[in-house]
Amino acid sequence: MVIKIIAGVHAWENLNERNRQIRSIIERIEHPAYQRFTKFDVSFCDAAILKVDEPFIFNAFVKKVNLPPFDYDPPGKNIKIILIL
Repeated sequence: MVIKIIAGVHAWENLNERNRQIRSIIERIEHPAYQRFTKFDVSFCDAAILKVDEPFIFNAFVKKVNLPPFDYDPPGKNIKIILIL
């Protein structure tokens, strides 16, 4: 199964926007302690690195994610970070 990432789209109803960039995931590296969770469980190691087939071109619609410092302690302890290489 090929999973694709779409970046630069403002409205999901219009996937033909001229600013969109589509990439295929060629490698997925999950956190070593990741366990798939059920509807009622919570996973605390639900991080993954996704390697794509070609780099995204940064512009006004596609930007990098600023990651917090390594020692950042988020309020409420829930934080979601997406990093695409």
